[in-house]
Amino acid sequence: MPIVNKTFRIFISSTFSDLKEERNALQREVFPGLRKQCMQHGYRFQAIDLRWGVREESALDQQTMKICLEEVARCKRPPRPNFILLLGDRYGWQPLPAEIPDNEFEQLEKHVSSGSDRSLLTRWYKKDDNAVPAVYCIQPRAVPIQAHAPDSEKKRARDEESIQWRKTEASLRQILRDGIRSISITEEQKIKYESSATEQEIEAGALSVGDAGEHVYCFFREIKGLPQDESAEDYTDLNTVDGEKVPDKRAKGKLDDLKNKLEEKLGRTNIYRYGAEWKGNGITSDHIQKLCEDVYASLSRIIEKEISEIEDRPPLEREIEAHQDFGKERAEVFIGREGTLNQIQDYIRDPGTRPLAVYGESGTGKSSLMAYSLQQTRKKFPDAEVIFRFIGATPESSNGRALLESLCRQISESYNADESDIPSDYKELVSEFPKRLALATSGNPLIIYLDALDQLSDADNARKLTWLPAILPENVRLIVSTLPGACKAALKVKTPEENLIGLLPMPPDEGQQLLGRWMDQSALPETCF
Repeated sequence: MPIVNKTFRIFISSTFSDLKEERNALQREVFPGLRKQCMQHGYRFQAIDLRWGVREESALDQQTMKICLEEVARCKRPPRPNFILLLGDRYGWQPLPAEIPDNEFEQLEKHVSSGSDRSLLTRWYKKDDNAVPAVYCIQPRAVPIQAHAPDSEKKRARDEESIQWRKTEASLRQILRDGIRSISITEEQKIKYESSATEQEIEAGALSVGDAGEHVYCFFREIKGLPQDESAEDYTDLNTVDGEKVPDKRAKGKLDDLKNKLEEKLGRTNIYRYGAEWKGNGITSDHIQKLCEDVYASLSRIIEKEISEIEDRPPLEREIEAHQDFGKERAEVFIGREGTLNQIQDYIRDPGTRPLAVYGESGTGKSSLMAYSLQQTRKKFPDAEVIFRFIGATPESSNGRALLESLCRQISESYNADESDIPSDYKELVSEFPKRLALATSGNPLIIYLDALDQLSDADNARKLTWLPAILPENVRLIVSTLPGACKAALKVKTPEENLIGLLPMPPDEGQQLLGRWMDQSALPETCF
């Protein structure tokens, strides 16, 4: 299992066609240095630039915006910084909402007066009653081409479909915007209808983040002498009116408003400004070197500060957070296993004094099951102390002595007990562990999850599980998991057969769902990082 919570993930938000050179320069000149800085401290660095990484299949499936916002959310986890943005003179692509709540859509539909507009709307948005609550989902696009067609023919078909889709998209966008003027929805609900992809990312990664001023940075570029015609369509927003490209005044107003909101939220010290000039068919690039220097200085300073604060925190606090992050990551890709989850909850709820063990071969999803189950437990038993370790997720958790000391200290902190007499010797810790478990009360019970006992090291013969109590105090529940083998054999001595749950390979239908979720989460090639 990998060490967790040691990766700086930074989302780069920008429009696409106008800021290619700046983003290329960051990948080439800035991110390698930040990666090296992080590695020197034992951390990883990932720069997430989705403008290069969303697959064509995801675009045709209308999943682009969903993927982007999921990545923004993933990047918001500690450590910081998590988000930077580049803005030029272009507001950018304004996507259609991928999902619309059913009551909202049905209100919109009532206010579409044109029959052809209503037909277009209902052709592209279909109700998904399986969603809770129900939503209307935009339908995937299709390129009408045979799989065995030559590459040149496939490209021509894709290009033709793309041109036609832009027209359809523009019509749908106008229908929806006209519709929301006639219904009562909040400003937050309007974002999906009115905002560009970049503004939606900025809303999620900066404007809605309470401490954004401490670690979010903006880099604004303005082009002097920028034409407002087709010659500069990669650098500014244009509309087609009567076959002629004209400035998109609405987009210009939205971009100005967005920059004002960012200044108000972040303050001027977090915003850097650069100038470029129009030179016939492109812009000057003199500003890029200074941009790279500013991005490196800003991010490097925050990374160094964050690493220093992380390393200065108490070891137990860092250990707990590492396991929290590991569990969250595993729970995100969990599917099914309702029967086993119910067995665990029944065990926690019913009286008993013996541990519960889940065992199964590698790849059966034990860690994901344990992570998801402890999330359930926290919700269902809010008065309980829920303590957990994913053994192997950190070096300390694989060592029997360090694991027991860590558990004893966390239990003691949870019940405001004296920690000064917790021993450091392994044999003494084995005797101390049951005493700390006994701190649990009926009003504040203790539930412990220990995943992957088989990941314990050979030190102190910890895998023999002599340290694991066979009889638990009355207000304690202990759920463990392991591979078949020595640990499972040791557990058979400590708990009755009915407390041993075998995890079989995942059924094919659940496997398909899990694969789909993994594919969604890995929609970027590793080169984008």
